[in-house]
Amino acid sequence: MKKPILLTLTTLLLALPAPALGQTLTLTPVRLELLLPPSGGAQGSALLLVEGKRTALEVSLSSFLLGLDGSVREGASHERDLCPHLEVFPQGSLEVPEGGGVEVRVRVRPFSGEGTYWCMVLLQTAPSFREERGLRIGFRAGVGLFVYATFRGTERPGLALEGIGREGEELKLLLANTGNVLLRVTGTLLFYDKEGKEALRLSLDEEGVAVFPGSKRLLSFRPGLPSGYKVVVLLEHAYGRLAGEGTW
Repeated sequence: MKKPILLTLTTLLLALPAPALGQTLTLTPVRLELLLPPSGGAQGSALLLVEGKRTALEVSLSSFLLGLDGSVREGASHERDLCPHLEVFPQGSLEVPEGGGVEVRVRVRPFSGEGTYWCMVLLQTAPSFREERGLRIGFRAGVGLFVYATFRGTERPGLALEGIGREGEELKLLLANTGNVLLRVTGTLLFYDKEGKEALRLSLDEEGVAVFPGSKRLLSFRPGLPSGYKVVVLLEHAYGRLAGEGTW
């Protein structure tokens, strides 16, 4: 005799972009980059706008890192976590009036350090739930304010181009931040044919590719060219330039 199958009601919480829930949350700016004096204290603010009905939001802090592909890894512990030194106002929760906005303020408490530290301020709605096939599924909308703080005068920038290579139809660049300060890297890839003529020019993100201290970023490009081209990589950041060569 077969035993009956028991379905247990389980809660599954999904964080969805605000538009998916019929709400639009907008932060201006989306990130704060603060310069700290030797004492470590600083403050900044951003404006949160909500389109639609009156909205209550939960406020919390989360450490994070970036993966090789630039994806955000929330809750990742690391030695440059700014969260223990960061205060956010309003604390705990805030309420945005219908079609209105509210100022979100942050303050870095004095501490000593070198280079760049970072933390994310999470602003999320309370979860709403529905039941589907034995699962209690929760949905919430939210945005994150990225806060970076750098001790002025302690910067030791370092950028290495660790690899230029082809994988199938993609050209891969591996960047490594060997210093102690956040780098936003821009640049150009130049493709030359056997006669030395430029055949193609590709650019990195105009706002700069973020490479965190002690971490790496893997960038992918699709040149759409046959093999046999020389590739010259010209990179720039706030502290200097870097060049490298490879083949396609």
